[in-house]
Amino acid sequence: MNTIKKPFTVFLCDQISGDNGYSELPFMCHIDAASPAEIEEKTLIAYRAAHGLPSEGWREFSNDNGAYPFLVFPGHINFDDIVWNGDGLSLDDCKYIWDQSPVDPFAAENYKSAFISTAHISAETLDKLNEATETRSLPYWILATEYGWLVRFDMLGAQDPDDDLERWLASRRDLMEIRDLLNKYGYQAAHLDQDGPAIEGLFEYEHC
Repeated sequence: MNTIKKPFTVFLCDQISGDNGYSELPFMCHIDAASPAEIEEKTLIAYRAAHGLPSEGWREFSNDNGAYPFLVFPGHINFDDIVWNGDGLSLDDCKYIWDQSPVDPFAAENYKSAFISTAHISAETLDKLNEATETRSLPYWILATEYGWLVRFDMLGAQDPDDDLERWLASRRDLMEIRDLLNKYGYQAAHLDQDGPAIEGLFEYEHC
């Protein structure tokens, strides 16, 4: 059973003490939550990451440093459209906003894709992909485009072990390195294109 997630925009009032009293520093983020309680949880995770805080103990930190209150808006909206009024927000408020928020019709089955240069693919892998494109033997999770391929890297190595091409692709170091970097940043797919951008952290091959 797929978990329903809804998009929200959250505004958190960060207060820090100084010689002139408290200063308010606004913090805003976009999150996708699967429950009212997760709205608060994911907001504070994003807040801690943005401020370099420990991963645990956010309640104690926020109570001591005034990292409250926060406002929640349905949908991923432009930050410039939010007006901060200083009101607090309780879990009951989160539940009301959750109930009023529309369900994302694409949330049940989706993936996140990056745009990457084919310079990160070796000449041998390119030849094999071009050959499979010409013979129309590409796996279903690879779609040929005009100047490259759209690849579901989360499928790499997870398909038919008896398929020679799929086993060969899963053994390619260049593809595995792309998959690992995509996983690190929450991507499942990539559009490999000759005009795509070079990505820091990936090896660039010289093609004849």
